[in-house]
Amino acid sequence: MRGRRIVAAFGGALVVSALALLGPAMTVAGAGAPAAGPEPVTDYARYPLGLGIVPDTCTAQGEDLLVGERFAVDGGEPVASLGALGPVPGGAQVVLTWSGYAPGCEGVGVSLSRKIVATPWFDPSADQHLNAWSYCGPGADPCAGTLRLDLSAAEAAPCYQLDATIGPPLRVVGPSGSFYSLNGRFNTLVSAANGGMAGCRFEPCPVPGSPEGLPDGAEAWRPRPTTTQPPATTVPPTTVPTTTVPGPVTTIAPAVVSTTRPEPPPVTTIAGARLPATGGNAADLGRAGVVLLAAGLLVLAAATCRRPARTG
Repeated sequence: MRGRRIVAAFGGALVVSALALLGPAMTVAGAGAPAAGPEPVTDYARYPLGLGIVPDTCTAQGEDLLVGERFAVDGGEPVASLGALGPVPGGAQVVLTWSGYAPGCEGVGVSLSRKIVATPWFDPSADQHLNAWSYCGPGADPCAGTLRLDLSAAEAAPCYQLDATIGPPLRVVGPSGSFYSLNGRFNTLVSAANGGMAGCRFEPCPVPGSPEGLPDGAEAWRPRPTTTQPPATTVPPTTVPTTTVPGPVTTIAPAVVSTTRPEPPPVTTIAGARLPATGGNAADLGRAGVVLLAAGLLVLAAATCRRPARTG
């Protein structure tokens, strides 16, 4: 019995530890970080029906796309629309919750986004530039009925527009991009709100060659983490002048052909015999003479020994 209690206690500890580890991960997955999802929409000509954002079975539009949507700022009281939130501080946490989808629209992606705008109200003749966004759905973490937009990590927006839409957000809302509700094809806008103080002045993008009027806090020019590489620097080849050093000159004198008849070698006479000169010196000739003389004496002695003795 005691052994069963120990096993049960040990198993319970394992379950509690697993839930403690998985709890934060489940919360993050429900938030839907934009880094894990698709890029903002820039194919404005085909937005939204030509991009697969809206299923063919989905016929509801605008605020009817989601069921039971509620919005809150920094844990405050949930309200039915973004416009009911009032002014939203620059570093706030905006949270969208919903309980379901319109029939035929199940599984669509959902996004929360903030744009930098030139007026504290909606002006369809001016471009709005994406500043911060979050997304869940196809191409990212599945939606779990909760989506959080963290504005504390984004650049300041003197005047802004907040949008809750289905599908990824537009990079530019306005004449240079497209619209959520005025595109003439399909209304993807669930809720929107504008805010800020009159004046709405922002610093232009510091990147050389950027479009005129692009704010410095726009998502369009911010470098992508882990993907931006420094531009390649091409170093022109260096030409080193070549110096030719002449090599040593070898002069070969022409061969001289003599037309004078060579003199015959001198002749040396030994004991009446004429011997041609061999190139040896006088000492060599002397030694040769001694050898010949000794050989002659030996021959003479041998002949004397063989001569028969004379008798009476």
